[in-house]
Amino acid sequence: MSEPRDNHDPGSSTEHGSDADDDVRLELKPNMSRAGHVDGGWWPRSRDLRVELPALLAAISAQLGPRVGPIARIGFGAAQWHPTGRQRLVTPTGRVAFDGFADFDADLIWVASRATTHTPLVLLVVPPETRRAHATATLRRASAADNTDLPAALLEEQRAPDQPAEREVLPAGAAHAVLEVMP
Repeated sequence: MSEPRDNHDPGSSTEHGSDADDDVRLELKPNMSRAGHVDGGWWPRSRDLRVELPALLAAISAQLGPRVGPIARIGFGAAQWHPTGRQRLVTPTGRVAFDGFADFDADLIWVASRATTHTPLVLLVVPPETRRAHATATLRRASAADNTDLPAALLEEQRAPDQPAEREVLPAGAAHAVLEVMP
């Protein structure tokens, strides 16, 4: 059995997430600290929201649970994600609409629930192709309770050409959700 890790260790399975093959690479500010421009960071494995969102939603619900309640809507920059049309996921806690917006910051994704409707959680998106060391450092900075950096500053190191990230694949059935295309 391994020793407990620091809360800001993306490899930890504590409140700040885990980097095991079946976990989402998500780091949130401790105690839902709402200081700064972002509430944490997320390092998806791809730009396909149909694949990425079920696990992200499950991880947010597991980490924040009753503090945010069931997630109702996700907003994202349409130019950076696939698919980009208005769609929804059916999850164990209800339906979650997700919409791409042309003028939305490509480096952010926001998550709204009843508890966060007027001030949704804002997550910095670390590009999937980012090398592990840079992604881990960025997640740590974005999730620091006192972080007030702008998203562009947090991602500054990632803007330079980089080697592809190590690919990790979620096991089948890791997240339980069904995609529905909305009319």
